[in-house]
Amino acid sequence: MKKCLVSMCKKKGREIPIKVREGFFSFFAILLNAVLDFGKDIVRQLYRTWLSKYRFPPVGRYYPEQCTLVELFVLDNSFDKGDFNDRYYCDFGGFLTDEEKKPLVYLPTLSVRLKNLARIIKEIRSDKRIFIIQEELLKWNDYLYAWLYPFRYLCFYPKKVSWNGVDMTPLLRRAWWRHLFSSRSVEALLKYRFLKRLSEEKITVRLIVDWYENQDMDKAANLAYRHYFPNSMVIGYQGFDTQKYWLCAYPSEKEYTSGIVPPIVAVCGESLVEERKRFCRQLKIEVAPAFRNQGVWQESRSQEIPTKGCVMAVLPLETENAKEIIEIVKDTAVLLAGKNVRFFIKPHPAARMKSIYGEFLSPALEIIEGDIKQYWDHIDVVVGNTSSVLLEAVARGKPVIVIGNRRGITNNPIPEQLDEDIWRLVFTSGELAETVEYYLSLSFEVKKRFATIGEKIRAQYFAPVTRADVIKLLRLDQLCHLMPEKQCGTCQ
Repeated sequence: MKKCLVSMCKKKGREIPIKVREGFFSFFAILLNAVLDFGKDIVRQLYRTWLSKYRFPPVGRYYPEQCTLVELFVLDNSFDKGDFNDRYYCDFGGFLTDEEKKPLVYLPTLSVRLKNLARIIKEIRSDKRIFIIQEELLKWNDYLYAWLYPFRYLCFYPKKVSWNGVDMTPLLRRAWWRHLFSSRSVEALLKYRFLKRLSEEKITVRLIVDWYENQDMDKAANLAYRHYFPNSMVIGYQGFDTQKYWLCAYPSEKEYTSGIVPPIVAVCGESLVEERKRFCRQLKIEVAPAFRNQGVWQESRSQEIPTKGCVMAVLPLETENAKEIIEIVKDTAVLLAGKNVRFFIKPHPAARMKSIYGEFLSPALEIIEGDIKQYWDHIDVVVGNTSSVLLEAVARGKPVIVIGNRRGITNNPIPEQLDEDIWRLVFTSGELAETVEYYLSLSFEVKKRFATIGEKIRAQYFAPVTRADVIKLLRLDQLCHLMPEKQCGTCQ
């Protein structure tokens, strides 16, 4: 970074002293940690394979005709006493009949801690849905192909590169070294090889619904879909909103022409259609139900007025960002002690709360777990950044406080065009305490105005979940053309 900044300053004809805190051996420490993490990932993949193939092997694997592949994540809390909690498609709103569910085949990505893997895979095997875990089909040469990728990657070592007359080579080379032993690259390669193996099975695929974040695995998956399922329709479902700096969610023209973008991208609100075309006007975008946020269209249950104002801090998955939020909220709770304010911490579902954030917890902060829907009627103010839950809070008429990032760019999920008083940006615990007090003292008239703002956001960013829209997303209406001699149950 220093070399790039020096080059930029020279181009501008200025000499600015730049100091670097990173020591000489810091780079080698980063590389060593990457290699160790790479080794841990190999062990984790071997354990998953043993569990999926040998400890809990599939029994009587069955592929329905003209099936629909549904890609999603399975987390530590995805199963509760044997029941699968689908937090990505929410069982498609409950609008599908048993007959319409039969062709659904789920492809789970296991984002599960090592200690919970055995339990989760056992639950998957017991579930009535059809799940295909990729380790069931992968062969040993697939793993070797993925694990040896760092050696193939050596030929892509960045050559000298300049941008607007500035030498960017040192920055690109440092990034190259950081990603040389990337676990995400390995998982992406394994995903590609898994889909190749799946195509070799006796399976006919009518439709593929990909939970589409345009990350490494999504790119590999969409390339594999084109290669091995060329006759299947592919829809990249983005059932979430993102802050504008999460650039991977916005496909580029180069990605589009490379064939790693799904032919159709489905977003969950009308205002997101043009936004997703920011870097590629050729994208075909359609609006689909906002399954995860269908609760914004439900009437709030009447609750007794709480004796304390309730503030919920929503944590992102990224560890350092989450720690900063907890630290600021903890200090704010001290500043507001004795003022009838309760602070709740809602961790990300995939986060390891006790092990990662334990040192920051305080008696003033209460941890809440489970589905966030059960807490909305009790919350007065929502705090955080990055998380799309903040936009959902605005859609419910709840005031939102965005905590600015003091280490870099603030990932603010609130739309730029929303300049209303329903949200504010803060950077310190003092500012947060002042803003919390302001929002907890709002008059009934202001709260009513916030509810009106919420209705507008709801209509723009959260498409309602209806049976007609679920049928459209899954292209079940097109099945009628495949059944000319009898009436299709979907259209009855």
